[in-house]
Amino acid sequence: MELWLDGGQEADLTAALRALPWPAAVAAVVDLLQASADPTTPFFLQVGDGILVESAGTVTYASPLSLYRLPADASGAADPDASEEQEEWA
Repeated sequence: MELWLDGGQEADLTAALRALPWPAAVAAVVDLLQASADPTTPFFLQVGDGILVESAGTVTYASPLSLYRLPADASGAADPDASEEQEEWA
């Protein structure tokens, strides 16, 4: 997750994922979804409603994906209200 964010608080991952060979893109999306679903990690993955189509690309169909770092408390644990925040973003 940190690599995808590259030191920032949010990142649009759509182009980077679409540039990967499709098996690597699928593996990355699965990893991102699993980490986002883990309440102990301070990350949220937002999947856009749209569908991007590029028939000549390695990934022909994709949805926009954005990764966000959620606020952390002083102990470094994910914000206890983060699950509520994730539901609001979904």
